[in-house]
Amino acid sequence: MVQYNPVHGSDDGIELVDASSPSRNRRMPPPPKQRRWLRACCGASGVAVLMAIIAYAVAGTAQQPSLARTLEALQITLALLLAPTEPPPDPAKKACAARNATNATWHAFADYESDSLYLLVPNETLSTPFTVIATTRRTTGRDAGFAHYGVGVEDSFFTLREAAHGGDVRVTRPPLGVRPVTDTYEAAAEDGLGAVGWVATLPKATDCGDGTSVYAAWDWILSQGASIVNVPKRCKGELELRSVQAFPRNIQFVVACSLWDVDDVYATDPAAVEISYSLALLPEDLMATRRADDRVGFFGSTYEQLGPLPRAFQTGAPNASYADADRRVNLINRWRLEKERDCAARRLGTHRRKLLCKPVRAITYHLDPTVPAPLRPAVKRGVLAWQPAFEAIGFEGAITVVEPGDDGWPSDYDPGDVRFSSITWLPYPDLGLAIGPSVVDARTGEILYANIVFGEG
Repeated sequence: MVQYNPVHGSDDGIELVDASSPSRNRRMPPPPKQRRWLRACCGASGVAVLMAIIAYAVAGTAQQPSLARTLEALQITLALLLAPTEPPPDPAKKACAARNATNATWHAFADYESDSLYLLVPNETLSTPFTVIATTRRTTGRDAGFAHYGVGVEDSFFTLREAAHGGDVRVTRPPLGVRPVTDTYEAAAEDGLGAVGWVATLPKATDCGDGTSVYAAWDWILSQGASIVNVPKRCKGELELRSVQAFPRNIQFVVACSLWDVDDVYATDPAAVEISYSLALLPEDLMATRRADDRVGFFGSTYEQLGPLPRAFQTGAPNASYADADRRVNLINRWRLEKERDCAARRLGTHRRKLLCKPVRAITYHLDPTVPAPLRPAVKRGVLAWQPAFEAIGFEGAITVVEPGDDGWPSDYDPGDVRFSSITWLPYPDLGLAIGPSVVDARTGEILYANIVFGEG
């Protein structure tokens, strides 16, 4: 048997002692009674020293205090020394008090001292579906290293479900790749698929007392990449939460990694990156879907359908049958471009005369302030060159472009706010291309937000 014992005066302070070594080489502890006596002596000595310090302090005064005053001072000093320290404020409670004044539905709060990140969700919106958007927004070196995550049908569609016990919530990704059509198939799918898609758990931290619950989200956002970025595989360095912002329809988290292992087509060498995660709430009123036409190219969403094709998707051909129905459904991704109702009514009374209608909501792109001023007129002309295509289908002013300084420029513009589709310029000399990712409601194919990015190259 080998034991490690401290040796006073040795070079390394450790002595190897085996079972045959004489006991005189070991420092044996004192007997129990002696230890109690030593502790009592030490305690009495400490009190004596404390009293001596106080006596010395008051002795230096011009007027010697009485014994009663000395004892009173000693009592106050001992009370201060023995008083329990106040615990630090609960960061979850701080999250409730720090909710910003914006009209955001969900809020977020970061406490950097305790490495805490909280998601504040009103209870009535707990089941609201949302999408997760992740984009590399900044990187070192000459390569832009662009990567966009969560742009597929199932990759970006999430819901929160309350756990059966404990008040925590489950982050789930419903299997939208398979969708039932009829009530019978829907019941069967619910029976068979159940809660498939549970990807993370957000522990409940506290209640704000006004119908809002606070959930811990540090691990899910930073370590798990919001379930759409493989952070353990990609990040070989340190992770840091840079900022948190809440907007009316989304929350944005900016996370930095000191060494990112890039394996996409836009960059080759590892670099430090910043990734922006956005949790964006999806619309409550669903847009009407439109099935893709194989004769025209579209970005779209594809799913396998359970049950017969819905009536809106049937061809109506007399020789069509259920046996040869296409069980794979392709929906096109498109903007919700709708004509004003009064304009549609006037058009019915014009006997098929050409009449352009203004849209209920135009497709609007915002020229981000990063776009150099000399380039803005050319970029604006390029976007508005699509106007005749919309006029051919009866729309007037279907697409618009605003830039800083215009009357229509929003005062609360932020590139992280999903209400504002934007055109951004990045100063990377090796970036000789442009990309235009869009965020889509996976249920209908509605384009909710788009960001066109082009570089100096």
